[in-house]
Amino acid sequence: MADTSTAPRSPVEEDRLSTRQRILDAATDLFIEKGYEGTSLREIAERVGVTKAALYYHFASKAEMVAALLEPFEAIQREWVAGMPATPTDEEWADALGGVIDWMVDNRRLFQLFDRNHEVFEHLHDEGSQHHELHDKVGAVLGNPEIDPRRRIRMAAAMGVSFAMAPMGDTPLTDIDADEIRHELRSAVRRALDI
Repeated sequence: MADTSTAPRSPVEEDRLSTRQRILDAATDLFIEKGYEGTSLREIAERVGVTKAALYYHFASKAEMVAALLEPFEAIQREWVAGMPATPTDEEWADALGGVIDWMVDNRRLFQLFDRNHEVFEHLHDEGSQHHELHDKVGAVLGNPEIDPRRRIRMAAAMGVSFAMAPMGDTPLTDIDADEIRHELRSAVRRALDI
């Protein structure tokens, strides 16, 4: 079977994907502004400039929109779990956490969305998510008796540093350049690991 992932898309397919992304962008804006519960599908359709019927072509519900917004979050968790050895070196741990930092910095609005709609998103995210598998993997690494206890403590501290900016949407640091945040967090991870 041929790989069609790099095949050119038709104008109709490009327009469909563009509309889908515009809907997700509008939903993100409105969920941040008014909250998930306070936002209607009609308001999302109006913000995008499409009919409610056109909106339903892409998403049957707000929950489906949330699922689509969470897809990249689920993907980074799957990637992290799959790529992490049971006994990572300090460099492997720093690189893995650096990838998480990069993703979090690149997706600051998603974290702002989570912060403003925490209870709803926790409920929707927990239903069939990768989150538990990620926690199990981290627990297995940090609880691995083959790793020196002092290293395990440093690894846990480095992980805490990497997630320090998770609530980036509502921190007083939102005015700081993304590359500066990325650099400082990666440096702090390496200091926590003593490398």
